[in-house]
Amino acid sequence: MASHGEVESLGDVDTHKTLDAIIIGIQGNQKAWWAMTVEESSGEDKAPSCVSTDGVTGRGVNSLDPAAVEGEHRCSECPWGLFGSARSGSKGKDCKDTALVFFVLPEESLPYVLQVPATSLKVLKMYAMQLLSRGIHTAAVVTRFSLEKAVSGGGFTYSKLSLSKATDLSAEAADRSVAISQEFMGRVTGEDSLAGFAASTTDPAAAK
Repeated sequence: MASHGEVESLGDVDTHKTLDAIIIGIQGNQKAWWAMTVEESSGEDKAPSCVSTDGVTGRGVNSLDPAAVEGEHRCSECPWGLFGSARSGSKGKDCKDTALVFFVLPEESLPYVLQVPATSLKVLKMYAMQLLSRGIHTAAVVTRFSLEKAVSGGGFTYSKLSLSKATDLSAEAADRSVAISQEFMGRVTGEDSLAGFAASTTDPAAAK
């Protein structure tokens, strides 16, 4: 989401200050690291040098050594995953933690995906935990997405995700939506990973 949420629908791009949608799945523990910084790449769209889809094993090159070769790396042992490693000078990590949120609009069936940055992971996790602690699946409610301004410890202003329950689905619609969610996430991750994300011990603290 940019400063206002943008969703492409039927060939058009709709801009929203808030977006009401049904979350059908969350896939956490996504990591990506770039050997070349944004300034060095001159704004070119460049694929990450190393990625992880489980927060445990990174695949690619996690070294600035030009002679380094691709391989697998333990994320827990990677220096770029430590707070304070950011080459931007901030107190955050140079390796970016993200989560993927899969959602559908109430009037549509085509799923969209939102990549949630480290600065909003804590918000996302708390919202999922609040629902699940009450026995409510995220797919059983309509969630309101919005952005709010926040200031980092270094004095930088950024947009942080805000989530709230807009309304409940009817019992029939909720059952159908949850079933779709479980089938969808089963295909994406091999399991219904929503509860696993909420219970994750991965530190969701925002980069400062």
